[in-house]
Amino acid sequence: MIREARREQQLTQEDLAFAAGLSTGTLHNIEHGKFSARVETLQRILSVLGMRLEVTKRSAQRTSEVSDRNPSGEPRQQPESGA
Repeated sequence: MIREARREQQLTQEDLAFAAGLSTGTLHNIEHGKFSARVETLQRILSVLGMRLEVTKRSAQRTSEVSDRNPSGEPRQQPESGA
């Protein structure tokens, strides 16, 4: 989600990272789901992108659907089964 929004606004990782007060490496890792960012960090990134973070309560079924995605919102890689 962050990467797509950044690209839509024609920002480089360097531009967004600087505006949000982050290193480029940190932003790269967040965009690629290599680690989860703190809420405050996400708020800074989203603010630069003109977005906001909204927290809502969801049902147990919806929770399991969301858990199939990595922190950047992309589908998680499923391990290959040994056949």
